[in-house]
Amino acid sequence: MVNEEEAVEPQTLQAIKVKHLKRAAWNTVVMGAAALLFFLWNLGSNGTQIVPFLLHFFLALVFNVGEYFSYRTARTRAVSAMAESARPREAGVQAAVAADPTGADLTFLHQTIDLATDAKNSGRHPFASTVVSADGTVIASAGNNSMPLEGGPTLHAVLSAAAEAARKVSAEELSTATFYTSAEPCVMCIGAVY
Repeated sequence: MVNEEEAVEPQTLQAIKVKHLKRAAWNTVVMGAAALLFFLWNLGSNGTQIVPFLLHFFLALVFNVGEYFSYRTARTRAVSAMAESARPREAGVQAAVAADPTGADLTFLHQTIDLATDAKNSGRHPFASTVVSADGTVIASAGNNSMPLEGGPTLHAVLSAAAEAARKVSAEELSTATFYTSAEPCVMCIGAVY
């Protein structure tokens, strides 16, 4: 449980604690105000009894104990939710780390970086992408062409390579292809690849 709690951001746990402490304080204030009003109401009478005060105190205690258990439940849910969402990410990272690049991977990465250098030398942003089939054939490659005048703002290298590859081969073949990029793709390009 300690490792799972470390996965939750301290701000999240603090926000949960503050929320429930505010509720407990509110319960105490309301019960205290009720006890005070009852006391003031019965101030002039001969037999001001202690039982109503004890009843208000007991109710405040019950509400605050209930709030404590509500806090513990919310904290446990936050820790569990964070631990559950972290497991697939950790598995994906471990799988990516376990798959060392092959010589072919490095060759295609170098080719992609060379394309990015060509794009930079042409006055464009230094990005490029290459799509390679499962048998090692280059399906498509593109350098960045998102700079006006001859380019367009959406002609990112990843988007251009994905579009060209989709025109050339079937979706089944693309599902086994490897996509090489010179940098992490933007959100638009990730959506296109997806």
